[in-house]
Amino acid sequence: MAADMPEELLLLGQLLSPFADSLPLKHYPPDCWSKAYQLANKHYLATALSHALLTHGVTENMPPDYLAFIQEMHQLNSERNNSLRQQLLELIGTLNRVGIRPLLLKGASSLLADEFPNPGIRFLVDLDLFVDPHELDSAISALESIGYASPAEYLSTYNPALAKHYPPLFRESTPATVELHFKLFDRNAKCLFTVNDIYSQGRIEKQYGVEYSLMSPNQHILYTIFHAMIHHRLYDYHVLPLRECFHYAHLLNYYGRAIDRTNIQSV
Repeated sequence: MAADMPEELLLLGQLLSPFADSLPLKHYPPDCWSKAYQLANKHYLATALSHALLTHGVTENMPPDYLAFIQEMHQLNSERNNSLRQQLLELIGTLNRVGIRPLLLKGASSLLADEFPNPGIRFLVDLDLFVDPHELDSAISALESIGYASPAEYLSTYNPALAKHYPPLFRESTPATVELHFKLFDRNAKCLFTVNDIYSQGRIEKQYGVEYSLMSPNQHILYTIFHAMIHHRLYDYHVLPLRECFHYAHLLNYYGRAIDRTNIQSV
């Protein structure tokens, strides 16, 4: 299988794998390194690549201007993720004050679970939180009370019967939009598990002065994979975007024996 892969994909996989202790990289030609950098950029993995190059001590293989670029990107992303963490804690605290304990989805859970070895590795677009459908109106009102709002053009096309989350909520000066989910899966998609499954198999965290729920390690991985395949319309092709492969590997490394790999493979 590996023999059929492009060299730049093999190189990038070696660099980004959390399971690689030593890297036999000397045999890769310079043009392969250039293609690996381009591949990382295309899949939003440049910040992860910057961390990997420094960790493995192979920065000499990278053009100086590109090295400076991704190091700066990594630093900026670290600062942004720290800001996102504070934004998320404020969101959870606001919901807690009206009696709602949100379930953190996708990247939001990684911000507080420290699943990656460095805060600048993962690039996040928005913050996704799940609330029970009967809590949605209270959750929206609570976030509106601290300055969040959804644009009128988004609200005009919003249909709760078809949607799985409320239109994105914005607030000036905050780094990310917020999506309040009230369904875990699209209405026509396979349901891997229910909300009750999450509450019975997941865990409740009480730290940083707030309270929130997290999926079990298996649920977290399955939800991440399934969402990516549906979002990128790859379900029928049985392939996974490179960025999600990277996330999957790090979650496997972080949770270790807590993950039932047989269960994941059977799904």
